[in-house]
Amino acid sequence: GADKTVMIMDRNNGSGDFSEYVLITNNIIHDSYNNDIFKIHDGVRFVTIRGNIFYNQGDSDEHLDVNGVTDIVIEQNIFFNDFAGSGRPDTVTAKHFLTIKDSNEGVDGQWGSERIRVRSNIFFNWEGGMEAFINVGNDGKPYYEANDVTIENNLLIGNSSESIDAPVSIRGAQNISFINNTVAGD
Repeated sequence: GADKTVMIMDRNNGSGDFSEYVLITNNIIHDSYNNDIFKIHDGVRFVTIRGNIFYNQGDSDEHLDVNGVTDIVIEQNIFFNDFAGSGRPDTVTAKHFLTIKDSNEGVDGQWGSERIRVRSNIFFNWEGGMEAFINVGNDGKPYYEANDVTIENNLLIGNSSESIDAPVSIRGAQNISFINNTVAGD
């Protein structure tokens, strides 16, 4: 029933106070109808997202929108979609499970997301448009939307009958490491 995102983390109404040193762990977070499941943006820093299950974002949106932030760890989570299981139609318009980018052109004092670690996660059961499980950079900005991103030891399974553009896409980003991941499936 969330009007926009199910969960959101940002600055305190632009006051300059950061949301920082937060642990999100061992949750089942699902079914956003109008937006992302979890949006982390606007200068947030030092957050760990560990051991959660995410599924069924809104049309044209993501499970995790990691946007203009620093020092974020995303590990040991499970990402998938099962719209029918929630009584929802698959509109084939859902975006990436995870996007790492920076959309607001430094309004928050942060140019690009930096020092993001994506490790030991499972991505599977794609239901969406021609997108990617993991997307780094996105909006075609005239600066690097992501810098110093490590994607390691993840399992990306192509088990769906719906086509995916690519398991991982990188656009307008630099210093990206893709290490020891397993990509399997048709």
